[in-house]
This record gives sequence, C-alpha cells and structure tokens, in this order.
Amino acid sequence: MKTFRPFIVIAIAFGLLYFYAKPQWNAIAALRIHELELQTALGKAQELTVIRNNLMQQYNVISPENTAKIARVVPQKYDPVKLVADISAIGLQYGMMIRDIKFSNVTEIDTTGAIQGATPAEPYIKRQLSFSTVGQYKSFIAFITDLEQSLQLMDLQKVEVMPITSGPATKVGGVSQGGALNFKVDLHTYWIE
Repeated sequence: MKTFRPFIVIAIAFGLLYFYAKPQWNAIAALRIHELELQTALGKAQELTVIRNNLMQQYNVISPENTAKIARVVPQKYDPVKLVADISAIGLQYGMMIRDIKFSNVTEIDTTGAIQGATPAEPYIKRQLSFSTVGQYKSFIAFITDLEQSLQLMDLQKVEVMPITSGPATKVGGVSQGGALNFKVDLHTYWIE
C-alpha cells in the first residue's frame, strides 16, 4: 500500500489540477483577453479625446460672427417663415413680390435601377420651395444672383418664364411692370434634423 501512496497523491494532484485549477486558469485567460480589449478601447477613447480637443480648439478660434454665418447655411431647425421672409426681402430690393409660396417634401428616386439595401438616413431635411414672382428679366437675374450669394443653402431646380398676357403694363405691389415676365421658381432648401 505504501508503494501506491505516491501514485495516489499524484493522481489526486492531477485531479485537483484538472478539475479545480484548469477552470481557474481558463477564467484568468478570459480576464486577460477582456483586459486587453479594455486597454484597446481605452487607447481609442484617449485618441478620440485628443481629436475632440483639437477640433474644439479649432472651433473656438472661429469668431462668433462666422459661427452665426455657418449656422445660417444649414439651420438647426425648420423655419419656413424666416426663409420666405429672407427671400421676400431680397425680391423686394428689385421690386419683385414673392407669391404662390408652396413647401413640399423632397423624395429622391434612385434612377440607377440597382437594388440596394436600406440607405442610411441623411443628416439633414431637404424641402422644395416653389414660388412665383413678376418683374423685368434683368431684375430677376439680379434677384437670383443675390439668392445665390445668400448664406442659406439653396439649390435652384427649375425656373419657368412666361409672358404676362394681361395687357401692356401690369401693376404689382403698386409698381408698374411694363414688359414684365412671370417667373415660377422651384428650389431645394436644407435643415439639420
């Protein structure tokens, strides 16, 4: 029996190693892998913090006036009344009153014919603004040029030009519009969601 005692002790030691120590060893290995993943995530978080701080420094260098101009390019909230007021103010500089104003949602149609998965949502809202006005051609060109140079982001989509058939001279807003044309304008405007 004395000769088997060392073998029994060795067998018990291997049994304890296999049934107790090996699961603990595997748990420690899993924790080391988790620690490595956390270290990697922490390193990326520190990199992102450095990038964010650099961007904040660059943003803080921008003057408040320029920040207001940037915010006006694509406004934070949907405000069609302010947009129409801005366009009307530009039009009145040239004696052109804005009328028949219509807003509608814009739906883009995929013309490629390819079936694609769900496209990600755009970070902005696109609306179509339609209006008409009456005026001289040169005044309309100046009006469109001023619209083009305004801070609000707008894409001119379509302009329809029609002669006015109600006689030789038409009064719009108390101003005689001899030789005037009727202009129908469709454009896209943008807001951040």
